[in-house]
Amino acid sequence: MDASDLLKRAACLVDEVRKCRPLIYSITNDVTITFLANGILALGGAPIMSSSTKEAGEIARQAQGVLINMGTPHNRSFKAMTAACRMARKHRIPAVFDPVGAGFTAYRNRIVHTLLLRHPFAIIKGNAAEIDYLAGKGRGARGVDAVSLDNDPVEAALLSASSFKTVTAVTGAEDIVSNGIRSYRIKGGTPLCGKLTGTGCLAGALCALYLSQAASPVEAAVTALLVIKTASQEAACNAAGTGSFYTALLDSLTTLRGETLLKKGNLYEA
Repeated sequence: MDASDLLKRAACLVDEVRKCRPLIYSITNDVTITFLANGILALGGAPIMSSSTKEAGEIARQAQGVLINMGTPHNRSFKAMTAACRMARKHRIPAVFDPVGAGFTAYRNRIVHTLLLRHPFAIIKGNAAEIDYLAGKGRGARGVDAVSLDNDPVEAALLSASSFKTVTAVTGAEDIVSNGIRSYRIKGGTPLCGKLTGTGCLAGALCALYLSQAASPVEAAVTALLVIKTASQEAACNAAGTGSFYTALLDSLTTLRGETLLKKGNLYEA
């Protein structure tokens, strides 16, 4: 699909999700859980957040989309992730994986590789350093550092998508989405996103949100990243710093409609 047609589909998808109110189950990190829940709510979804092993599978079975974010991994959350992934696969519920901090520690890397080996994900969403690591082109993140020193994010996205037979989304100054054959760039946004904890995690949550109703994982990932780029750019115009930017971003997400994406979205073939 060319970029102009994909932009039109993304605009339609934004409005469709507001009508459907899909249930999105997130097993996510302790730092950003409230931000993700509020972001999903602002765009018309119904969030549920739990890392309990006693209910993870049951929740996943009832959800329309699942996010697995390993930002603060521990034994309980890993078991919950495994239970949720098994149930999602059994009932064909699409899942998104956010390998936060991939490459940083041996413990974290074992979780990343175990989940990717055992469970299929419709979308892998990470920053440049994380996707470099998955693509075998870098040492990974320094904590949750997004910096990749020399590697081309388009090449890393292509390699990751091909290796794991999925769609890969790379966030950064320019976002990249690839299915291993075709790739797209999303431009815009604001440097303030890099100063606010949780914007990358929110991108993963929105991939799950739009995946619940999208015709394809590419469409879902492109829509999610277009929404954040467009809303954050608008929010930056009304912000004095990161505190007011946080509030303005949630406001922009709340009021964003498909028409806004058509007018302000910057999507190109890579």
